[in-house]
Amino acid sequence: MTQTGTTAKDKISNQNFEAKVALILRKEYLRKDRDREVLTSRYGLNGKNPKTLESIGKKLGITRERVRQIEKAALAKLEKATEKIEGISGFHNELRLAIENSGGFLNEERLVSIFIDTKQQELKEINSFLFLVVLDKTLARSSENNENRAFWAMKKTNRQKLQTLSKQVDDILEQKRKVMSDAEIANITGEGKEVIESLMWVKKNVLQTDDKKWGLITWREVNPKSIRDKTYLIMKAHKKPLHYSNITEKILQHRLQKRPVTKQAVHNELIRDDRFVLIGRGIYALSEWGYKPGVVEDVIKQILKDNGAPMHKNEIIEHVKKHRIVKDTTIILNLQKNSFKRVSRATYTLAD
Repeated sequence: MTQTGTTAKDKISNQNFEAKVALILRKEYLRKDRDREVLTSRYGLNGKNPKTLESIGKKLGITRERVRQIEKAALAKLEKATEKIEGISGFHNELRLAIENSGGFLNEERLVSIFIDTKQQELKEINSFLFLVVLDKTLARSSENNENRAFWAMKKTNRQKLQTLSKQVDDILEQKRKVMSDAEIANITGEGKEVIESLMWVKKNVLQTDDKKWGLITWREVNPKSIRDKTYLIMKAHKKPLHYSNITEKILQHRLQKRPVTKQAVHNELIRDDRFVLIGRGIYALSEWGYKPGVVEDVIKQILKDNGAPMHKNEIIEHVKKHRIVKDTTIILNLQKNSFKRVSRATYTLAD
């Protein structure tokens, strides 16, 4: 994600968050081994998935409420300790800068990606990073729910305002019925582009298209389910006719394509859908581009009918090639059919 100025990633790339966590869990800051065990299990600092209060309680032979109390007290001790450790207090400053530059809140996965390179995103490193985020008293986490993905925000961020803005964005998309960029949505709402960008990555009911625009997840042009819909979007983006084998390759590369698909399956879908017109050997175009279905003979008939007068062979060839990818000889051979009549040298009209 683009940030203004120097980003957190620029400043702290290659930081070892596991080492920072090991530093703060020392006896100097956390005296009891049980406190360390609870935090390690609760936040997955051992490289495993975080454990529930109940599962930790069963292992230690105490109630889940007691585990919660131990966790709360241990975190409070470490929050104070972070202010004394330069490496961690500096990290927290960079963390706040990244979130503030993103409008005061940020999708959790995107926050992780700012600070940890994708190739280094192992579970233990991610869990260590998120544990250090928890220790920043100026931040608060919003858990994932039916409407939003998990995100972190400055405690001063107005969550009610974000909820209202989210509803406003939905209304804009439903009213416009088209995909829109962050800048376009920001212009209508009057909010900063960075706020809209953060919001869109938090909302669950929107998706970003390949051209970096947003739409509702229920729209076929945003979240195509079938081969036909994906084919349509690929061809519309390409803006030129494509062979069905090329279309197949592009479908397989599509970010939303999870399963393998064969060339024959794609070809079958192209044949069945009126949105696609065969204009050459295995080459298809969109009907909305002005292409009409039919064989070359049908195309010549329509050209002569639209013209309303006889046409020279060369004119007919020129017009046909705007609708079909065929050789000149194929067009000339079709002109010899009973559907057409030669009225003078190399000039044809429709037969009576």
